[in-house]
Amino acid sequence: MVRRIAGIVGQLGEVVSVDEESVVVTVGATRASLRVLALAPGLDVVSVIQLVADRVTNSEALRDMIETAGSGLSFGSLRRSDPEHPITDVLLYYTFPAGTLADDALLTLLHIVLSSGADLAEAVG
Repeated sequence: MVRRIAGIVGQLGEVVSVDEESVVVTVGATRASLRVLALAPGLDVVSVIQLVADRVTNSEALRDMIETAGSGLSFGSLRRSDPEHPITDVLLYYTFPAGTLADDALLTLLHIVLSSGADLAEAVG
């Protein structure tokens, strides 16, 4: 499943690395890790963690922007990696079942998730 995702996600951005557990892809100004988790026989899920902003000032304005942008997401959740420190990363998280999705459907879902993160990176940047 990881190799399949690596081939599909290459249509959306540059695949940076692939190993047995994950694929790292660059989409726009972001980098995302996609992992496949086998929860039960026949139930594989894809976990996406996308770095939307790296080492940004952790201000009230950033918090408000993340809350507003996060509430508007159709897919995933947007969070600060460390809400208590002066510098933080902004991450987009999303997990979805993928075992039975055809390649076109999987590509469409990954496109929606990863392009949302890339758009958010522009807003934060």
